[in-house]
Amino acid sequence: MQLEVIQPVGVSGPAKQMSLITLEKIRHSVLATGLATPEEFEKVDEELKAFTADARSIISMPRIFQVWGRKP
Repeated sequence: MQLEVIQPVGVSGPAKQMSLITLEKIRHSVLATGLATPEEFEKVDEELKAFTADARSIISMPRIFQVWGRKP
């Protein structure tokens, strides 16, 4: 068996924008299910925009596990 773990990290560009893009894409569902009020959502959205725009911040994406092997 072999295992590889990858965790993409963004300091700029598309990888750094992924969390912000994801949040914007799930806005309707978050509000429709009542997970957050519009005010709460806007506050988080603005904070994430500021964090993403900060040249000193680093944003990582989820770990990706790749496992493979062969049957004996």
